Amino acid sequence: MSRTIKDIRKDIRAILIFGLTLMMACVESYAPPVSNANSDFLVVDGFLNGSAGIASIILTRAIPLSVNIVNPPEDNAIVSIESVSGTTFPLSEIKGGIYEAGNLTLDETTAYRLRIHTNRGASYTSDYIKLRKSPSLDSVSWRAEPTGTQFYVTGHDPQAQTTYYRYLFKDTWQYNVTFYSYFKKVGGLPVIRDLTTEQVYDCWNSSINTEVLTASTKRLEKDVISMLPIKFIRKGSRLLSRTYSINVQQRAISQEEYEYWNLIKKTTENLGGLFDPLPSQVIGNVRNDDDPSEQVLGYFSGGFVQEKRIFVRNVDLPPDLRGADPYDFACELKSVPYDQPELAGPTDVFISTAGVPPVAWVLGTPNCSDCNSLGGSTAKPDYWPQ
Repeated sequence: MSRTIKDIRKDIRAILIFGLTLMMACVESYAPPVSNANSDFLVVDGFLNGSAGIASIILTRAIPLSVNIVNPPEDNAIVSIESVSGTTFPLSEIKGGIYEAGNLTLDETTAYRLRIHTNRGASYTSDYIKLRKSPSLDSVSWRAEPTGTQFYVTGHDPQAQTTYYRYLFKDTWQYNVTFYSYFKKVGGLPVIRDLTTEQVYDCWNSSINTEVLTASTKRLEKDVISMLPIKFIRKGSRLLSRTYSINVQQRAISQEEYEYWNLIKKTTENLGGLFDPLPSQVIGNVRNDDDPSEQVLGYFSGGFVQEKRIFVRNVDLPPDLRGADPYDFACELKSVPYDQPELAGPTDVFISTAGVPPVAWVLGTPNCSDCNSLGGSTAKPDYWPQ
């Protein structure tokens, strides 16, 4: 049967919404005729972590690609997890659109589902799911390449019962700025820093991977994931300028969830232009209780996961990969007379004094003198090595 204009528009609408919602592809600007009215779908990102006893659900609203704003959170919803035996775990909204519950005792033999009541009066329910148990995550490793560093994961199931895997990771890196600042501003004037608590030279930053990383051993003789590439860091990146950490989570997933995430990946990768092929519409496992035809984006799943963290220091890299960051900015210094510190600009950082006795204040820009300005924090993670 030939496709109607309505069918084509429906596919285009789904593609555009998923492309922005999951932020997994960079595309050329294209503004198709999609209105806000028909793209206000509920987006559900939920996982029931049996290993940590935590339920985490993120609810947002989809927006058309032409709207340059962050997906609005779905606030003030009533969210809960229900077991097939009738036990209910309520979740609390800890931040706009983010709902969590902890200290849960979860059973891999019991089925669970997600229930959502939005502040618009709509009710949504997921399919019942079983918590799959992840097999061994054997290693997270890295290998030096000519242009950077490649990270891999290796895992296996000796019982050959997993077949479908999904990987997520969070990376954290330590970095420093070019100049050490011995002074802070108080009322626009320099005051000596307490370097034990107020240093702004060393910082740590983190990011959570948003790329879809799945693997299947269905066509293999053994249920083994061997050296699956998960992350590449280019030569000279700030991520490896000091010490870098990657924490990988391995999940065992169902064939249905595997196919869902692969279709998500295919959809976002095909958002290249008007004449790219249109992938199939993505269907998750959450539905409107009163209107099953309503498009709901997202998937609710759960399981007992495996995690592994490794650290890589800059000195562990081959010499040709240890190069300093190719900064996008020049680090220049300037000065003002010592008796006229008020001449410093509003964003200038007081680094030190010049001369004995002092005759000038040495000033730097924030991106070269205050590591907080580059998106990180001076708070050292608890798990960081000494």
